[in-house]
Amino acid sequence: MTCNVNTQTTGAGTESDPYRVGTSTGVRDVDTYTSAYVPQVEKNFSGGWSSYIAIQNAGTISVEVTISYKDRYGSSLPSATETFTIPARSNYISYQTENGNIPDNFLGSASITGDGVTPLAVVANFYNNGSDYSTSQLLSYNGFGSGANKILIPRFVRNFYGYNGGLTIQNIGDSSTSMTINFYFSGNTYTYTSGSIASGASLFLYAPNISELAPVDSLPVSLRYGSADITASNDGTIVAIVNEDNRGGEGIPTVRHGQGASYNGILDGTQTNTIFFSQVPRKAGGIWSGGYLISNTTDTAGTCDITYAGVPGATQNDVPLDAKGSISHFIPNVSGVPDGFNSSVTATCTQPVIGIFNFAVEADSGRFGDSFVQANGLNQ
Repeated sequence: MTCNVNTQTTGAGTESDPYRVGTSTGVRDVDTYTSAYVPQVEKNFSGGWSSYIAIQNAGTISVEVTISYKDRYGSSLPSATETFTIPARSNYISYQTENGNIPDNFLGSASITGDGVTPLAVVANFYNNGSDYSTSQLLSYNGFGSGANKILIPRFVRNFYGYNGGLTIQNIGDSSTSMTINFYFSGNTYTYTSGSIASGASLFLYAPNISELAPVDSLPVSLRYGSADITASNDGTIVAIVNEDNRGGEGIPTVRHGQGASYNGILDGTQTNTIFFSQVPRKAGGIWSGGYLISNTTDTAGTCDITYAGVPGATQNDVPLDAKGSISHFIPNVSGVPDGFNSSVTATCTQPVIGIFNFAVEADSGRFGDSFVQANGLNQ
């Protein structure tokens, strides 16, 4: 079983009362952890970005939990450390704006520790100030219970119809490390290498500021999306999230301004031949539509069989999947899926894959704000 959790305000989708929606994936009981890492937290950063962390005690006894912080430069904030007790089967929400020992304009990371036995589940949200529809971004992602030496990124964009990607990579190892990132766009590879990242600290990257990706701007707009992999030096251990937002621009529909979404980078070694996407709508409520992306993690081409819950007539068999390539489907373009569909999609492939799904209101909906969400598929 898999699920996703949509967090939203009561906004009506107007310019003065915009939508604000973020989505994370549910944490299966077998995937809980006793400590967690949160790569990106903020407090009044860059004019109004802040965050909160929701921690669930999935155990049967109370547990004492500690949150510790590091800023974007790798410096610890010992005075900002929070310690609290969470009763069994209950949760606690830590708002960074309420921590007086975290300074304004803070951008950094957090580490969460329990008693080493009691299972926890963590979701983090960060958000813009919401002063109008163009600053209504609300992004949600899951905390990590562990990391890997290599992280897989199925989708990353630069100047893609107004959308730009960001990467936040946290070093969760015991010593400093650097990162090498290979970006793959339209058959081309672009490589970025970071400086040293302290233990516990995060590296923050925004696509327009990555000079190695400048050639992507010469591609047709429709091809300015790709994938990436991130590898830590010296056998380092890392986690990462992928952010994507739309800050407007010439020719960009105003209903797209202020949209934002996050998903978790995928730990190398967790890819499988079957992947589930829990919610991919087609004109749900008349205005919500989405899609999914399946990424081949190997150098060998393959195929995928794709099914749509409750709609056997829409099944697609032997869909080609190029080596290191992807299948990207926008549900309104899939034959046989009816309007009003708001259910799951399953892909079974001949090669190990990873993937994400996303959805938003359609561009002609006349609704404003952040309706854009993005979340991980479940590999099994």
